[in-house]
Amino acid sequence: MSTAWRRWPSNDPKALLDYVQRKRNGKNTPGTPAQLLGTDMPAPGDGPVIDRARALYDAFATRRIVYADEPTTSDPGRQTIRPPYEVLASPRHGTCLDLAIAFAGACLDAGLHPLVLVTAGTQSGPAHALVAVWLGGTWSNHAHRDYRADEPDPDWQTLPQDFLDHLADTEDAPGAFLAIDITGVASQPDAADPRRRQQQSWAQSVTYGASLLRQAADENRLSIALDVGLGHEHGEPLPLPDQPRTRVLTPPYQPIPDDSDDTGPLKLLWARHDAIRFHPRDELDFLKDWFRAPDPQGPRTRIALLHGVGGAGKTRLAAELAHRLAGTGWFTGFLARDPDLQDCAWLSRVASPLMVVVDYAEDHKSADVINTLRTLQDREAPTCLLLTARSIGGWWDEEIAKALEDDTHRLLVQQLPLAARHPRQTGVYRAALRSFGAPETTVMGSTPPPDPNSGRWTTLDLVMLAWLAARPSDDNTETPTSEEPLYEKILKHELDYWVRTYKSQIGKPSKRTREMLREAGACVSLLAPREDRLDHALTTIAELRCDTKRRDEVTALLEELLPTTPEDGTVAVRPDPLGTHLVSAVFRTNRELFGACLKTADKDERLNACVSVSRLAAVSSGADAGSLAQTALEAVSELWQPALSLAAAQGGPFVKALESLAAAETTPLPLAELAATLPIGHSNLRGLALIATERSRPDDLADSSEEVLTARASWLNNLSIRRGETGDRQGALTSITEAVDRYRTLATGPNGPAFLPDLAASLNNLSVQQSETGDRQGALTSITEAVAIRRTLATGPNGPAFLPDLAGSLNNLSNQQSETGDRQGALTSITEAVDRYRTLATGPNGLAFLPDLAGSLNNLSIRQGETGDRQGALTSITEAVDRYRTLATGPNGPAFLPDLAGSLNNLSNRRGETGDRQGALTSITEAVAIRRTLATGPNGPAF
Repeated sequence: MSTAWRRWPSNDPKALLDYVQRKRNGKNTPGTPAQLLGTDMPAPGDGPVIDRARALYDAFATRRIVYADEPTTSDPGRQTIRPPYEVLASPRHGTCLDLAIAFAGACLDAGLHPLVLVTAGTQSGPAHALVAVWLGGTWSNHAHRDYRADEPDPDWQTLPQDFLDHLADTEDAPGAFLAIDITGVASQPDAADPRRRQQQSWAQSVTYGASLLRQAADENRLSIALDVGLGHEHGEPLPLPDQPRTRVLTPPYQPIPDDSDDTGPLKLLWARHDAIRFHPRDELDFLKDWFRAPDPQGPRTRIALLHGVGGAGKTRLAAELAHRLAGTGWFTGFLARDPDLQDCAWLSRVASPLMVVVDYAEDHKSADVINTLRTLQDREAPTCLLLTARSIGGWWDEEIAKALEDDTHRLLVQQLPLAARHPRQTGVYRAALRSFGAPETTVMGSTPPPDPNSGRWTTLDLVMLAWLAARPSDDNTETPTSEEPLYEKILKHELDYWVRTYKSQIGKPSKRTREMLREAGACVSLLAPREDRLDHALTTIAELRCDTKRRDEVTALLEELLPTTPEDGTVAVRPDPLGTHLVSAVFRTNRELFGACLKTADKDERLNACVSVSRLAAVSSGADAGSLAQTALEAVSELWQPALSLAAAQGGPFVKALESLAAAETTPLPLAELAATLPIGHSNLRGLALIATERSRPDDLADSSEEVLTARASWLNNLSIRRGETGDRQGALTSITEAVDRYRTLATGPNGPAFLPDLAASLNNLSVQQSETGDRQGALTSITEAVAIRRTLATGPNGPAFLPDLAGSLNNLSNQQSETGDRQGALTSITEAVDRYRTLATGPNGLAFLPDLAGSLNNLSIRQGETGDRQGALTSITEAVDRYRTLATGPNGPAFLPDLAGSLNNLSNRRGETGDRQGALTSITEAVAIRRTLATGPNGPAF
């Protein structure tokens, strides 16, 4: 097995023979057309030749292949040819040549003698490949003895003599050969050629194939004639590329398991079931165009971050986009959880354009995203990822983007907020009514109920309201006017359906059956167990715990009633906002059941439980989230690990719960380890990091040994940083002042030189804290000493290692000099800092220093402006803008948008000062546009 096929050189027609695949040594070789077609494959003895050819054509047609254009990975004169697996198994795409080569290989194993024919293109159309089949006998490892018997030494790179005279014009016409337009087995709804928009019958393809060949012959456009049956023994088939062992991408839409009239609402409401007509949305059109647009900078992986509240329609939009792109020759789907890396490597070699959806990317899927991106970084064909999330936070900024910063992977990132309220509410409501079978007269006169006082209806809310409106009223209740009663009403109808199904499949329900099923739905939604763990999750229900038979029956019932997510095999009440509501409604009063669920859960289910509790913070019952998070950590002490992982990625209710747990007298948390390992500056974990640091104070304070002094100084330095992050500036100043004193003592001891880097770092931090508390002169004194120490270190034996620290301190020194009125000194310092960063940015780890270089260039421009060098200031800020613009299109691009806007604002000022008013207007207009976008994002108030 090999990893990829070489491209076919079109100036060497005979080399096409190497791509034709059949069984090896008579064995059913994996990856050959015969193996992939399975029982649909006709055997050599299955009837007349023409019947076998028709059966083979039909076998190809049942694969529902999408007709594809020539891959973008083809070079001039060298064409990418898809292996049979990509044509017949996944993603089931093929050009005319891909299909012809695969069909020719299948012909050999069906005992058919094939020829591959290629016609040259014309001004009105491209080149085209067809397959011809000889009808005179069976092929069996070599040509039949009667085949071309009148030719003494037939050439397998030419057509048989009088081929056109013996070509049948239709399937029933006389002739020794049939020409088959094999692209008839495929279709592409958006194709320019009407024939390509739907599959063609066997008869149509035979007739059209004969017509094409005769026309090409008349115009002398038959460029390649490859007699595969005659020449097969002269070729050496290429090794078949590796195939995936698992399904890496799952289809965007899943079949609805039960289409009976008696069903609950949830099966119809789940976004992956495509039961409701998709109503046009601008965000879908934007993403479709953005993913398909040419990239002037060459192939880059495009990542779209689609974020919005639960119920906004993220999953449905992602599924619809994937579905539409799939119809145009893209390979699309939702990424499997914990995908096999070897299978991801196969994905990187697929010839078709690729779009991967990661739904709920914030739910502990960062590793999946990072690993997938890294395996896809060498793809030449268009490659796109669509990540959906309720919000953009630590999962992207602190995990994915940071992990990719040092990669050479070229990325283009786009954030796209999705409003909770669909911009065309009436259209969504009416489309849903139609999907639920409401009469057209009812639909056209309908408008959605007014928005609730508590907010606005989400897209999902509108669909649920339409479901209620489309069904006959049987409970004489008014239309819900807010979210919580709406969810309760939908769940009431769903539970009615569950009880009816219970009665028909298990037996007469008791008075507790309805509540028992409601509790079971809540437990399953909390834990999201895999289907094979569903039975275990139900042991938490009192009447099912010891009644094995009844528990098995309810397990089977829920397996039928609840959808299984194909990406990870989990089961839950979906759509997720309904499952979240059910979790809140049941567990806000039944904490005992909540604790029992967590105690019986495995590692994955406990993480899922943390996700479920975190989602409560975003719904109307969000007040329950903090209380449930606290209860969860008290019920299962080991839960702190998945809770911490989730809090780092999303924030949410477990942040405060973990802080409370860390502050408890007998905490299970490893405080010293957390104090040392929680990332500096993490947006979600600053409070926890401070508590862990304060409570991990070193012992033996009276001991003055070097080891104890070192530990104490390090702890004080970290404590200062943690206090500063949480806004305690005076506390931070006190801690860092003591840390400097400790390091100064150590630096004058027997091992003094070893402590100079720590002393310089603490002096740098001291300067920052002094500046923030208003002591500008003290800040200047401290940073001046830090620069002096670091300059000495940078000229020592390990000097290059200290250059980044020196550059950073010079930048800080410039700021302090400017604050105290020494503009010329500030300019000198920042000029040296820029020079240092420019050198570092061209070094082996240069990409890591680009943000520092851009920031120091921005500062240099300010200092040049302060000293009257307007032209120099313009030059520096222009370069800073260019650097930030590059960073803003990288893996952590959104994080640099505020800096880009700030530097554009400065550029506008510099252009105005130098008389370029139009340029100044252009720059500030762009800055305003970026800041307007930021102001409507998740951290909008900060902008």
